[in-house]
Amino acid sequence: MYDNKNSNTNNKNGNYSNNKNYQNKNNNYQNKSFDKPKFTAEFIEKGFRNDKGKLRAELLSEEAKKIADIIAPRTNTTQLRAFYGEVKALQNRIEDEEESFEDILPFILMLKSKASYKYGTKNIPIEFRNFIFSVVDEIKKVNTKQAFEDFCYFFEAIVGFSYELKSQRR
Repeated sequence: MYDNKNSNTNNKNGNYSNNKNYQNKNNNYQNKSFDKPKFTAEFIEKGFRNDKGKLRAELLSEEAKKIADIIAPRTNTTQLRAFYGEVKALQNRIEDEEESFEDILPFILMLKSKASYKYGTKNIPIEFRNFIFSVVDEIKKVNTKQAFEDFCYFFEAIVGFSYELKSQRR
C-alpha cells in the first residue's frame, strides 16, 4: 500500500522515485549545464565581407589560420574532409544551376544537425561543432548565395591550414 509519509521512496517495483539518492545517482545530468561555450572568431563580429562589400583578405589568411589552430589538433582529417566535401557538394549544386540558393539553404542549415551528430558520436570536437554552428548562423543571418560562397572559400582555407598543421605534427 502507498504511504504518503514515504512518498520520497521507491515504489514497490523500484522503477522510479522521488528519492533524492536515486535522483542524484541516476539523474546527474540535471545538475550539469548543457550550454557549450560559444565559438569566438573575428568573422562572427566582422562578417565575411568588408564595408566595401569585398571578401575580407584576412578572413582567408589570418582568421582561417587561427581557426585551423583551434580545430585541427583534435579533428580527424577524415571528418574535416567529409564536412568540406558536403559543403563543396552543396556549392556545386548551386554553381551548376541545378538548384537555387533558396533550394539549398535547408541543406546548409542541416550542417548544424550533422555537426551535432558527429559531436555526439565523438567524431569531432566541440570546437569544430561550434565552428559549423557559427558559420551556418552567419549564412542564415546574411541569407545570400554570396555568404555561402564566402564560407566555402573560408572553409577551404581552414582545411588547407589544418592539413599543414597535421603534417607538421608527424
